[in-house]
Amino acid sequence: NINLGTNDNNIIASFSNYGVTNVWVSTDGGTNWTGIDGNLPDMPVRWAMFYPGSNTKAIIATEMGVYETSLISGGSTVWTNDPTFPVVRTDMLQYRSSDQTLIAATHGRGLWSTTVNIIVPVTLLDFTGTLNKDILLDWSTTEETNSKHFEVQKSTDATHFTTIGIVNAATSSNSIRDYHFTDKQVYEYNYYR
Repeated sequence: NINLGTNDNNIIASFSNYGVTNVWVSTDGGTNWTGIDGNLPDMPVRWAMFYPGSNTKAIIATEMGVYETSLISGGSTVWTNDPTFPVVRTDMLQYRSSDQTLIAATHGRGLWSTTVNIIVPVTLLDFTGTLNKDILLDWSTTEETNSKHFEVQKSTDATHFTTIGIVNAATSSNSIRDYHFTDKQVYEYNYYR
């Protein structure tokens, strides 16, 4: 099977057989492919998909259930068995975004489902605040996928937050991006998110 990531350049494909590399990814629209079986046992992989909203995480349906990885890294990819699904031949995976449900179709055990936590479309590198007369907030991202803006929120009790500003995002980026926001209202305690 073949599935796309967040754009047409990111593709994941699976082959269902023994003794072969079963999971492949491409980041250039299919011109070049990299095997990502990593530590997977030698078994058929019947379905592969990127984790919703990410091109660096994946979920696969195998002869022995559902496996996932939190970082695609070529032949060094580390796969773990998902304990929310049975260890049984799994033929297909489908993600339903309306309620963040992942459904697995098995051979002989019916359909199984779980809720998938959505990945924030941004990988945050750092976030700092510097107090002078105002508070200067600085943050950096290393990856952004379909991000529109950052909503800067503040609290004086770390419980009740209000929006104090909007900073436009890069939309999509695979390089480090720096952002800044100045808060001119300084209180004794200032919490941000």
